[in-house]
Amino acid sequence: MGLTSALNVVVSGLQFNQRQTQVVAGNISNAGTPGYTRKVITASETLDASGNVNGVRADQVQRQLDLEVQRLVRENLPGASFANLTADVTARLDSLFGAPGDPTSLDALFNDFTKSLQDLAATPEDFSIRSSTLSDAQILAQRINAVSDGVQSIRTEQETNIAGTVNRINELLVQIEDLNEQVVLLANTGNAGPGALDDRDRAIEELATLIDIKVSERSDSSITIQTNSGYTLFDLEPATLSFDSSGSTHPGALYNSDPTLRGVGTVELETLSGQTVDLIALGGIGSGRLAAQINARDDILVEAQTQIDTFASALSLALSNETVTGAAATSGAQEGFDLDLSRLQAGNVVTLEYTNGGTPATVSFVRVDSATTLPLDNTVTANPDDTVVGLDFSGGFASVVTQIQTALGGSFTASDQGGNVVRLLDDGAAATIDIQSFDASVTNTALSDQGVGVPLFVDGASNTIYTGELDFQHQETGFAQPYSGQPGDPRQSGFAGRLPDHADDHAER
Repeated sequence: MGLTSALNVVVSGLQFNQRQTQVVAGNISNAGTPGYTRKVITASETLDASGNVNGVRADQVQRQLDLEVQRLVRENLPGASFANLTADVTARLDSLFGAPGDPTSLDALFNDFTKSLQDLAATPEDFSIRSSTLSDAQILAQRINAVSDGVQSIRTEQETNIAGTVNRINELLVQIEDLNEQVVLLANTGNAGPGALDDRDRAIEELATLIDIKVSERSDSSITIQTNSGYTLFDLEPATLSFDSSGSTHPGALYNSDPTLRGVGTVELETLSGQTVDLIALGGIGSGRLAAQINARDDILVEAQTQIDTFASALSLALSNETVTGAAATSGAQEGFDLDLSRLQAGNVVTLEYTNGGTPATVSFVRVDSATTLPLDNTVTANPDDTVVGLDFSGGFASVVTQIQTALGGSFTASDQGGNVVRLLDDGAAATIDIQSFDASVTNTALSDQGVGVPLFVDGASNTIYTGELDFQHQETGFAQPYSGQPGDPRQSGFAGRLPDHADDHAER
């Protein structure tokens, strides 16, 4: 080998070492860069015309990447993102309700009010105890209002965030389209394009935190992206997501697959073939931040609102309702009860307990004032084992008695005794049916001279008595929410956090 050839070998080696040093330096400087993969450069011998080695050549820069690890990371990113957001929402809910035992927590304020009631029952003539009881009632009502407000605030936040997540998904899909074109172009020139591959992977991994996806790579280095449920998000060009945000939420604004009944926004996908599908209705979003935001808005926070509404409802009815007990009645061999329903109001419940062949059964008759409210679901009452029957009072009392008879069948006898009294008798000599009790829970409307019930907490829409009525919309829905007259809320009611008129005068008496 001549001197010139020897120098050429040395120079090519130095050039390769310089290129290798640059790659190593890049690895070191980008060690903390998200989505960066370690790069290596390989060398190959160069030969002269005689086949002798005359130098070394730097080959392509390649990424050091474990594809199986990458696949597992992409599979787990949506779940981790879903769990993190869900944990954040539930922690905020815990903060709203308060830590058990904390003086300002809901349970502590309820206990304070309960103690005040006990003190008042022991010394009803004590004016200071009367005043403190009313004060504790106000404080408890305000706390219930605050919890409900907080729940709806977080729901509205999720509605807004869904819109932001959908926009970011669309941005990433457009970004992936550009990077995918670069990767394919470089691959066609024989260049692996490690930088473009890193950038594309980085965009894909961010996308995976937002929505669950699976990525497939073709032989030309291009990719397709689908949701785990099979909807294509990207195939050479991106599909488009849209979200018709409602802007804000209220307790009655719920998701429904029927657009005419839906009170919040939904996520739609315009597919590459031009079709539009509702991804929420079809269960097309399985995990990721977007799924967590939807789950928080439509499930976690709706359940929290239901819980605080149920608490407010139970608190109100526990104070305002009293039981009207059926009076024993007979007719020949038949036995049963006469029940006065003159004070029964919309939403109030009549409870029938009986045995049929020794097997106990319960029927809950609920008053409604419109036939359009019927039929009622068995979940209307808190009893999981009863059968719920709606009684439409709009057609008069004789019609109510007929409805009771129709619901129970020929083994019972229901009759109108006048004065809004219904008589219900068993099957007499057949002795198959045995009526145990026939009672009504009625809501008192006055603060005095009307029995033991006191309508202390009211419906804030019009300062009306809370009865749990079901017509048009369940009065319990959003009851814990302070009245604010929110646009779009068809009922516009709520737990007022105040007392009926003249409550203070009553306390003085």
